[in-house]
Amino acid sequence: MSLDNSFYRLVYSIAYSISALKGSLDTLVYTIDSSIARIIASLGGRVYCISRYNDVHGDVVEIDIDSINSIETDIVLLDSLIYDNDSWIEILGSMENSLFIINNLYSLISKDPEATKKFVDIGYVKSIAPIGEGILVLYKRLFDKEFLRETIRVYRDSFIQGPNPIHYNTAYFLYNIGLGILSRSAGKRFIVEIGCGRGFSTLWLGLVAKHTNGLLYSFDINCERVSYTEDVLEETGLARWVRVECIDAREYASRIREDVTLLFIDGFKNEYHSYLESYEHKLRRGSIVIAHNTLSHPHDMVDYINRVYSSRYISVTIPTDPAGTTLSIHK
Repeated sequence: MSLDNSFYRLVYSIAYSISALKGSLDTLVYTIDSSIARIIASLGGRVYCISRYNDVHGDVVEIDIDSINSIETDIVLLDSLIYDNDSWIEILGSMENSLFIINNLYSLISKDPEATKKFVDIGYVKSIAPIGEGILVLYKRLFDKEFLRETIRVYRDSFIQGPNPIHYNTAYFLYNIGLGILSRSAGKRFIVEIGCGRGFSTLWLGLVAKHTNGLLYSFDINCERVSYTEDVLEETGLARWVRVECIDAREYASRIREDVTLLFIDGFKNEYHSYLESYEHKLRRGSIVIAHNTLSHPHDMVDYINRVYSSRYISVTIPTDPAGTTLSIHK
């Protein structure tokens, strides 16, 4: 199955991760492209199709819109080329525990400029993956305005005092992918963050840990930043699910006994390969590795990029912000 298409690669990586970590996979497909249904079916998962595909084989169930209330899915794949406001709102309202991946975002905007606002208004967090014809990733919102206000304060302080934080769209991507996958993972959910800065990304990963009954370890070698982050976590009520350590993450790796389900790397760019090397043996099949700055600093992380684009991983690089983010799933 060819994964040259960025949309196919993103969908396959997420589906592979859920299938490996959960042990099963249920997907609703509402697209005009049967290739994406074949990709999901190739993983052995159950595929519910609203459109009829004669060339898709495996555990495929054809259903209509009126039947979606009777099924539960891990992923919902939608294609904006067949956008219909009423049916989409019904799907979003009925399947709020699913991770939504919407292709052809640019077409959706031209058809209905208010569409993405409607999704947010009914309780979803949107993250944009500007690859191909545009991809929109949605997961239900599990935070309130007070939490969002606190992230804005931390975001501002990070620009004033340094280091610069990840973009909000990247934070939403971490949140959506983290929750969309880890909420389905069997066993313990253990997250490692390398480079917490002033805690902006830590807040979003902390939410993932909280809502998946997991634990986040965050590392930074700047103790003043660690202290700031600890205060932020106390103020937002996330300290119970997060431990922040002022130490080189590589030195701490041997103390961690659990498998790492999600690894987020945003430390020294020329050390990415070394960070991954320190934690790679703790990754499970299906574990997620997300690295920031892979478009702005690829020259500093050649060994890392070569590693995650080897046969050991399924990887896709996405400009979630100008610095770029690479999502990798461990095989």
